[in-house]
Amino acid sequence: MKLFKSLSLKRITSSGNYMPELDGLRFIAISSIVLYHINGFMFVKAGPSYKEVLNLSHLQPIFIRGHLGVPLFFVISGFILSLPIAKAMMLDQSYRPDLTNYFFRRLTRLEPPYLLVMTLLLFASVFIVKKLSWTEGIESYLASIFYLHNFSYGTGERTLLNPVAWSLEVEVQFYIIAPFIAVRLFRLTKVLRKAVFLLLMVAFLAGNYFVELPFVSLINYFHYFILGFLLTDIYISSNLIFEQKTLNTVFAFTGLVLVWIFDIQTEMPVFLRILSESMQVFGIFLFYYFVLIQAGVGSLRRGAIPVIGGMCYSIYLIHTQVISFSGNWLLKYQGGLLHPLAVAFGTLLILAIASIAFFLLIERPCMQKNWYRHLWSKSSLDKKGNV
Repeated sequence: MKLFKSLSLKRITSSGNYMPELDGLRFIAISSIVLYHINGFMFVKAGPSYKEVLNLSHLQPIFIRGHLGVPLFFVISGFILSLPIAKAMMLDQSYRPDLTNYFFRRLTRLEPPYLLVMTLLLFASVFIVKKLSWTEGIESYLASIFYLHNFSYGTGERTLLNPVAWSLEVEVQFYIIAPFIAVRLFRLTKVLRKAVFLLLMVAFLAGNYFVELPFVSLINYFHYFILGFLLTDIYISSNLIFEQKTLNTVFAFTGLVLVWIFDIQTEMPVFLRILSESMQVFGIFLFYYFVLIQAGVGSLRRGAIPVIGGMCYSIYLIHTQVISFSGNWLLKYQGGLLHPLAVAFGTLLILAIASIAFFLLIERPCMQKNWYRHLWSKSSLDKKGNV
């Protein structure tokens, strides 16, 4: 009975303040990324039959832009990390964040699942599927666990062990500087603060099209994190654009549509690429504003949506490997027993089961504050023979 009571899929928060809207937004982001990678896998592996079905359904333009889920996550990180600092500084301008607790909490919360996945992938890549030599594997592994892969391997070279880990390196770079810049920016006056946020967003967004770096870093995506800061500012100030809520859902999803409509192509002139990404950023702002500040999309707070969104880290860490493994296995039966869409749905189902298991066994226990102390206390009890 105790086992079933402990099998909760609800996210555990450090402060105890749970915002289901945030997990609803995480659901949108992780769903976009998962569908993007399932579609990419099937497009390559399943052949003409899958492409024909996809073209008839007119879903291809949506799926191929699912990578935009990554900047959606970046905005959420900017909002979450700045929110407690901004609230504290409203009460006390001399506030200084507890950096020891801040960094240690992220270390104990995020590192165990990440290290476990990367270690398993190292041995699987070298000894099971044998796609990497031991030297290649260990070099990529060390670069990844110290979040230096993007710097070490350069632009265009995704992490050899886990292709999606590149974005986690960007997140970690932001985690490191977030409390320092939040304290300084939220000390400014309201008007000046918002002006600085907008200026930073414009500068970094446009600057990326004129200065090309040999690696991917926080610089490439800083404007999305700052957008999260701007949303925090509006959230704590309770600045509502509309008092009435009858059209909030319409406005919210209009913003989400803008994110997907404006596609950025490398052959486009620079000013058009800047304009397209600016519209995407504006679309994200609209969508997040009406979800977080106006509370205009109730469906994102209810049912399975926030539950799935709360497992996004587990899903993100393992989804490409599960898609590859289960998809290749199911494709053996395509044509004879399974339609290509059935393969795609089957892959999604297997991913759901694997993600739930990983979340319950690995990630959720690490959400408990000071979880490691419980392990030590149990270990000492076992040695004393008291259990």
